[in-house]
Amino acid sequence: YQYRLKLCEAGEADMEDIIKISMSAFGDSYDGARAIAANILNADNRRMFLGKADGQSVAMGAVANNNGSNSIHGLGVLAEQQGKGYGKEMLYGILKDLLERGEEKISLDVNSENQTAFQLYKKIGFEVQSAW
Repeated sequence: YQYRLKLCEAGEADMEDIIKISMSAFGDSYDGARAIAANILNADNRRMFLGKADGQSVAMGAVANNNGSNSIHGLGVLAEQQGKGYGKEMLYGILKDLLERGEEKISLDVNSENQTAFQLYKKIGFEVQSAW
């Protein structure tokens, strides 16, 4: 399989790209998306990733590490780029990064009302541990 996305760890310089994807993928307001992104970028135990296709940021996802347990969250793709497999590539890229770092405890936070994402994660092999 030939990946089309280049996974990059995001920093402050990527704030506008993160906000754009967050607004497009999740319907967040500009200020809300900025606050969430700033929280992640400024936290010692979190990392934000961008997925770039042809140099353009089209997807994002974050990882929180709490006492050796990693939680993937905020996985989103620009609305106009959805349905092209970028979400799956983004998830695989983040999983590969974690596994290469020797991380084995990995969970995924997802809104179960988002059936497209929910079904993708189950198809990949994630199991529901808790739901609310």
